[in-house]
Amino acid sequence: MSKWTKLIVPRGNSSGQQLVLRNTLVNGQCFNWYPLQEHDYIGVLDKYLIRIKQDIDNFDIHYRYHANEKASENDTHNVEALLHDYFQFQDIDLEDLYKVWSKDKYFASIGKYLPGLRILRQNTWECTISFLVSQNNNIKRITQCLRKIRAKYGSKIGNATSVLDEGEEFEDFDTHEFYSFPT
Repeated sequence: MSKWTKLIVPRGNSSGQQLVLRNTLVNGQCFNWYPLQEHDYIGVLDKYLIRIKQDIDNFDIHYRYHANEKASENDTHNVEALLHDYFQFQDIDLEDLYKVWSKDKYFASIGKYLPGLRILRQNTWECTISFLVSQNNNIKRITQCLRKIRAKYGSKIGNATSVLDEGEEFEDFDTHEFYSFPT
């Protein structure tokens, strides 16, 4: 298991305008993130089980990860690059976009309630399968179906205890095992 590492957000995130995890990870655009507690999530990206959490007072984001046997436990640079790509930090200045979008009357009325909502750059194959599964389903059923697909055809990465702090337990969290999305 890796140590906690601060995720460097280009352009800063002190106002929460570049990324708010609760508005981005569990809004129905992807189905591989699970809340452990408020502002604290666990999910799979590529070959890594990642735990990511946000201090909502200053919007700092920290992460740690567990790698499957095909990856190195010292892959912090790769994981950081993967997260930057996933959240599209290099390509998108969200604060500038919100200013443009706020010219729209409808967005102006709701945008202030959804700060830091980013569109994720998901794996194309996983996104396509998720879209197909999502037809005529609700978020809970979509998540369960995709979890079963990962478990049956993906590679095992670990379970939630792989990214918990020493002595830390989550009674309300299903410590199911995590798998990569199949290719």
